[in-house]
Order: sequence, then C-alpha cells, then structure tokens
Amino acid sequence: MGNAFIANLWGIKTYIHPLDKGHLERAQQYSEMFGYRLEQPPIDTIDLEDGGYVEFGNSKLKVIHTPGHTRGGVCLYSEEEENHFVITGDSLFAGSIGRTDLPGGDYDQLMESLLGKLVRIGEDYRVLPGHGPETTIATELNTNPFLRYE
Repeated sequence: MGNAFIANLWGIKTYIHPLDKGHLERAQQYSEMFGYRLEQPPIDTIDLEDGGYVEFGNSKLKVIHTPGHTRGGVCLYSEEEENHFVITGDSLFAGSIGRTDLPGGDYDQLMESLLGKLVRIGEDYRVLPGHGPETTIATELNTNPFLRYE
C-alpha cells in the first residue's frame, strides 16, 4: 500500500474500482491488523470500470472486473495483436489464485471471474501477476489446480 508515496513522488492519482475504495479509507486499520505502520493513502482516485481503459504513454489496457480476491478486483489486458499480456494483480498467480479469506474476498466469485471472464481473453496471453513468476493462460488452464476441471 505504497499508494501515497507513489502518488506524491510522481504526482499521479490512484486508479481503483469503486467497490474497493473502502479499502483505501480503512488502510490504516488494516495495516495495524498486520502489524505495520502505514502512511494514509491518497483519496484522490480515478474509477476503473469493467470494459473501460487505462492509458499511459503509448499503452492502452482494457479493464476486466474480476471480483473475488476483493469485491473491486480488476485485471488489465493489452488488446494489441502482437503483444498479448494481462496484469492479474492478486487474482491469478502461476499455479495458484488470490486469497479469498480477507475482507471482501469470495472464493466462488473469484472462480467465476477467472473461468467465466479472464481465461476467455485467450490462451496465448502472458500473465503478469502481482506476485511470483510470469506464466500464460494456457499453462494455468493445464497445470493450475484451481483452474483445472474435467
């Protein structure tokens, strides 16, 4: 939750889905639960909406609302023909999925987001998770125990 540091350093706003704004407001409380001190995050935000876009430099990424890890979870993906990638944050990891036992988490909703939305963008997409190594949608469909179904 280094949002305030980055926002102040670069003079940028925080992009967030409206359903997760409450997490910013309660960030101080959450940090104490986990035993660390936190600078109050910025409240000046820009809403991320399903089907919308985030643009920076020459890049344009499409927003997919993927609730489950949190109610306002999102993934961002490139629609460019030769550079297929998706930033999955805490929704999908190599060999695993995001936690659903924290405030706003819902396992069934996350599975619906992943299997009903995310994997449909295409098996050739590179997955850039918030933690851990890069993978692909195809690899996860074939090896991730949470996504494998008969």
